[in-house]
Amino acid sequence: MRAVEDAQVFEAIAPVMFDITNQIQTRIQYWNNKESSAVGRQIESIILCGGSVNMKGLPAYFTEMLGIESKRAEVWQNAFSLDAHVPSINRRYSYGYATAIGLALAPFT
Repeated sequence: MRAVEDAQVFEAIAPVMFDITNQIQTRIQYWNNKESSAVGRQIESIILCGGSVNMKGLPAYFTEMLGIESKRAEVWQNAFSLDAHVPSINRRYSYGYATAIGLALAPFT
């Protein structure tokens, strides 16, 4: 029964995922083909953030479809050391706060 549900979910989101993938590919091609792009300035990885990145298999999907390593953001990476402080928001929920955390860090960069 679970396989049927998974297939139905995939069928429902496939058109949206296809469109998102095409939009990302367009931006990658633009960046990689820019006249001002120097050698070595090619996009090498995609960092995903936002609440939807919790979708199972999402980074693997983009890695496979785009041929570029895709991974979930380390939201707390530049905020503090996880060895010294454990945030009250777990990793799964932290993705939804990536923009707010990044904006809060702006004065320190």
